[in-house]
Amino acid sequence: YNKRYKNSSRKNYIIIVTLVLSLVSALRHNGVGVDTYAYYMTFIDSKDLPWSYIWENIHSFFQGAMIKDPGYALFTKIMGTILFDFNVYLFFVALFFLSAIGHILYKSVNYLFGYVISYSFYISLLYGFFPNSAIRQTIAMAFLLWAIIIYQNKHQKLIPVVFIVFAFLLHKSVLFGLIPLCLMFIKNTQLIYKGAIVLMPLFFAVSFEFVELLILLSGAEHYMQYIEGEGGTSVVFIVEMCFFYLIGFSALKYINNNSDYYQRLAFIAFALAISIISFMRVDPSLQRLIAYFSIWGMVFLPNALYAHKPLLRKILIVCVLALCIGRTVLIPSPYKFFWQQMELHDRYDRMYRYY
Repeated sequence: YNKRYKNSSRKNYIIIVTLVLSLVSALRHNGVGVDTYAYYMTFIDSKDLPWSYIWENIHSFFQGAMIKDPGYALFTKIMGTILFDFNVYLFFVALFFLSAIGHILYKSVNYLFGYVISYSFYISLLYGFFPNSAIRQTIAMAFLLWAIIIYQNKHQKLIPVVFIVFAFLLHKSVLFGLIPLCLMFIKNTQLIYKGAIVLMPLFFAVSFEFVELLILLSGAEHYMQYIEGEGGTSVVFIVEMCFFYLIGFSALKYINNNSDYYQRLAFIAFALAISIISFMRVDPSLQRLIAYFSIWGMVFLPNALYAHKPLLRKILIVCVLALCIGRTVLIPSPYKFFWQQMELHDRYDRMYRYY
């Protein structure tokens, strides 16, 4: 009975938080997040986009044409036909992504308070752009996560492969999210995790050159803005991530090839996030790339904390929550509901500045 009650409490917590976060995302003003208004205009325009044009773009893309993410036009056309309203669409996007996160947390985090840590980490570091700005990347990431879940639950490959291919059509960067899955074939998870200590300074030394190489390989000229700007850093984000990484060392002795699949994946992914954390000195917005790995911190962090002895665990939990909540309070993401007035980003014409 106690186990059943515990499972029910965990499930209810995840459902409530998922719905609340999805609702807050759906009710946001189009000025929240740099890209939201652009996605709004794309959503409206997609209703009049001919199906033949969409399929032709996808076909040309597979033949090697330089067409930017043709799958998103197909996705918005389908969603625009079914949902009609942009705010309902925003709710669906958030729910699609957050329900995948919730399922993985339920399967891999066994403590109810662990969910408080998970969502504190998420709201502090990721919620601002997953899903409240980078909608295409959010949808692509959601398809990737659901592909992993279906493969784990059903042990069949067709649907996961279809999901990953479609995610690639939505946002090519989703291929980075496959790297931790490939590393799962290496049995020594501890070696991968510790390897981040070596890789981090190496990537720091060549971060500008490596990012430029990735941009050239992508063939997307609009990504050149990442290396043509003044650069910069997000010191608080880097400090938090490195502190969380150090917490994980005490949990390594419990992580081996027989451990929970999501826990192993989370430790590998978080190590990758730390390895390339220096990319943010090139451009802080490259946090979006790191997010393919850092999102797994929602699984990594609570499991890492609960591997410590009770007294040290309590101290570390206080520190973690102080960092997460403190960052949210001190560096809040601008937010208004859609019925409030909010200034749009400077990228939009002045005629659209107030909406």
